[in-house]
Amino acid sequence: GAVEAFARWSGGEAGPRGARADAEVLLWRARELRAAGDRAACREALEEVLGRLARASDRPDRETREEALADVLALQLDAGELAASAETCARVGPLPKDAASCGTPLHVLALVARWLRGEGAFPALHRAFERTSAVVPSAWAELEGLVRGHDERPEIERVHPRAAPALNRRAVGAQAVVALALDPAPGARVRLVASDVAPALEDSVERWARARRDGVRQRDSIENEAVRTGRAAIRIRCDERAADGAAIDRACIDGERGRPLSVAVVPVLEGDDVIGLVWVECAHRSVPLALQRAELARAAAEIVAPNRGDAVPVRFGEALLGERDSTSGAALEELEAVWAEAVAELSIKTAERRWVAFQRVHPAQGLTPVAAGGDGAERVGPLTPDGAWAVRRVLRTGGFVRYETDPTNERAHRTLHGDAASGAAVAVQSGAEVAAVLVVESARRGDSRERDVVRWTERLDAQATRIACAGLHARDRLAFDGGCVLASEAPDEAARIERMRAVARLRSDALVIGEPGSGRRTTARWIGHAVDGVAESHEVLCLSCFGLDADELRNALEGAGRIVVLSELEWLAPPAQAELLRRLAGPRDSRARVLATRSVAGLRRVAAAEATARPSWSLHPELPRRLERVALRVPPLRDRRHAIPSLARFLAQRIADDADAEAADVAWDLQDEAAALLWRHDWPGNCADLEAVLHAAILVAGGGPIELEHLERAFEEVGLEPVGRLPSREPRPRDVAAAAWVTRTATQRLNKTRAALYAGWDPNTYAARLRDLGIASLDDAAALLAT
Repeated sequence: GAVEAFARWSGGEAGPRGARADAEVLLWRARELRAAGDRAACREALEEVLGRLARASDRPDRETREEALADVLALQLDAGELAASAETCARVGPLPKDAASCGTPLHVLALVARWLRGEGAFPALHRAFERTSAVVPSAWAELEGLVRGHDERPEIERVHPRAAPALNRRAVGAQAVVALALDPAPGARVRLVASDVAPALEDSVERWARARRDGVRQRDSIENEAVRTGRAAIRIRCDERAADGAAIDRACIDGERGRPLSVAVVPVLEGDDVIGLVWVECAHRSVPLALQRAELARAAAEIVAPNRGDAVPVRFGEALLGERDSTSGAALEELEAVWAEAVAELSIKTAERRWVAFQRVHPAQGLTPVAAGGDGAERVGPLTPDGAWAVRRVLRTGGFVRYETDPTNERAHRTLHGDAASGAAVAVQSGAEVAAVLVVESARRGDSRERDVVRWTERLDAQATRIACAGLHARDRLAFDGGCVLASEAPDEAARIERMRAVARLRSDALVIGEPGSGRRTTARWIGHAVDGVAESHEVLCLSCFGLDADELRNALEGAGRIVVLSELEWLAPPAQAELLRRLAGPRDSRARVLATRSVAGLRRVAAAEATARPSWSLHPELPRRLERVALRVPPLRDRRHAIPSLARFLAQRIADDADAEAADVAWDLQDEAAALLWRHDWPGNCADLEAVLHAAILVAGGGPIELEHLERAFEEVGLEPVGRLPSREPRPRDVAAAAWVTRTATQRLNKTRAALYAGWDPNTYAARLRDLGIASLDDAAALLAT
């Protein structure tokens, strides 16, 4: 209305105020069109103003022409048309080179365009914009917040109502726009589904997409930030953001031919789930506006949605709330105890908070709540599936996600508990995989501060291997009534666990080698459970090769999606060997994965027993050759003494679980001298001998604590000679370090007196051996064990 009134007042070109007044009317109409979102019509009107004032000679006409040029320049900056902006600046003539010399809006915008094109240092234009009354371009307002560290990017809830936009790089002034689909599996990979790139980059896109397919799992990557936060991640190459340049160089499509000055990664959302990404590279420092980014995400959603799989299954109630039998109850109680200890170290206080731990303990159940706690159960309400989006997001990316409810926003993030007001989901990342997710929610808004969540993440990272192993232990107990007892904190055991993870990630056939009773089958099952990711289900089938015929083996190996553990490969009959060789030589995608175990000679007694019990045939030489391409050796108990105490406790507890009802309440404690005797024994039969001795000791103790005399009688009944002391003149360095590790104090210090008891020496002798080996602290002992 004001523009129309001004037009009537001026009387147009024929009126008393002449052509300049008519041009000013057009200029304000153009600004009105820009405010309404019609940029094309705005440009036409501005060009008409410039045409009418092309030969302006007096000062008022020149000022009006500069205002029109400034508006054209602002439009070009918002659209990322940096080459066109240089031409616009050239239409004016010489321009100032610093903010202090700016006298008009055009001067200020020219400096903005110059910096966005990659020229000069970042200009301080706050006062210049105020002094000249220049309209701050949206692109500059967003970028200035990023560069100066006060990011205030607007959250766009809906795009401009018009036809669905295209994935067009020219529309946003970019040299590359690529749509990527995000796989629903944990630690998701991305797949290239569409692209619009400059001709020089066309040959590099597919190679780049293959190289970046795991980028979402890298905590410091641009893709990880976009998926984790659900907002565009932006990197700008400039002096004020020095780290961004290195990030751009690592991630860009082609750093030689299309060296970008800025990169934006835009998440494609479906509700609260991230289903894809839009990768935008620009040869200048201007990235697409928030509205343009929303349009790109909308265009990509139509391409990505048909190319995505099902979301990661997050189920509720089966493990945490369902009924338990004796086996599942014991397995889940052990897992709950591990989580309770882990959360206790986070120091989560306040009565308003409630935590829930998600982990996979059964192939058919997906990710399930396995433990919960906190004092805020009544305040935050019952458990619901509404917050599963946060669990799925951190499964894909690692790290953490913080969120809050907002009554004024109908798209506010949903919470896991019905009445929670804020929360955070934290990934427990073990190796390259996310092993579990911890969700902490509160009845108060703002109760999950970033510094708190960062602290939780760091402390959970330190316990990640223990939590992951506890989950695999529970899965093995539920599936096979077994158990994967690993001293996950020990330095050499940590290296062994990482080796098993590496074998699991290879997804190829493998051979597990070790002495009888050393845990070969348990290790093979551990690998099978580790292969079974959180989003997909692999059946782990265990078969003994003794008496296994070719037809049974053929049926077991049929179809993909199954892992077959073949124990005692040397007992496989020739017809079954031929069938296994035939299947191993065939295509891998059409058969089950094979994890075979094979024994090697141990101590003399075991070797003699093997010699009298060998089958009448031998293995075809090609069979172990094929399987040994990926081989894992399981060390005997005498080489990992630090695992003996935890293994003895587990076996004793399992014996207690199998006892009759009258003995079920008896405490199966081991006195320290008895535990020391178990620790220093050589265990020629490994776990089998250890379990036999514990059975006998429990019977001798009559249900009470196991003392040294009970254990000595148990050794005698089993037919083993207990080891009174380790050799002290030339002891194995690993034994000295293992004694220090297993007897360490709660504050992670050496306990030389207790370690000497375990070795069977006097404290002075043990202290001398520590000095001989250069072990002055627990870290020194750990370093020796790790080698």
